[in-house]
Amino acid sequence: MRRVAWVMALGLVVGCTSDDPPGKISPPRDEGVSAEEPVLEEPAAGAPAAAPVDVGGEPLRAGLGSLEALGRAVVDGLDAQDAAALRAVAVDEAEYTRLYPALISHPNMARLGAGLAWTNQAAESLGDMDRAIREHGGKGYVFVALESTRSEARPGLVVHREPRLVVRDAQGTELELPILGTVLEHPRSGTFAVLTYTH
Repeated sequence: MRRVAWVMALGLVVGCTSDDPPGKISPPRDEGVSAEEPVLEEPAAGAPAAAPVDVGGEPLRAGLGSLEALGRAVVDGLDAQDAAALRAVAVDEAEYTRLYPALISHPNMARLGAGLAWTNQAAESLGDMDRAIREHGGKGYVFVALESTRSEARPGLVVHREPRLVVRDAQGTELELPILGTVLEHPRSGTFAVLTYTH
């Protein structure tokens, strides 16, 4: 039940869809509001305009200077079976709260609030991170690439959904590790950080 509730909440936060081609910035959708494909509601006639969202120019606190650097750090943390290292390249609660106005994609998320959204996200993401360590940690994987597959522009941010993490094992075989749910990019500072781990 916790996973189902969190999947629905995360879908509202990052606006995940399943039919965007790789690398495409997804425009707002107009098929109507649902848990799977939420969109921002049109303001009522005569309603005051919402204040513009500005996440500022401050780099992501856990951010690294490229997707490659972030991918290397994640693989190094896995190989060392170091949960602290994997948490160190992920958005923390304070940063999540700061970025929350840019992440929400539906009015219900604004009413939910950053605190509850963070609680749901952190429990799920950290559980999946621990599972990734158990399944992939200490295997001597070598980083090959971290590639964006689907991305969405938000105010001051780019959300990279399910980026492709590729490693090479001890036999030289390339493998894809589906352990990154969402990566955030802050274009003004050129920094990247993990928003969620997944499994």
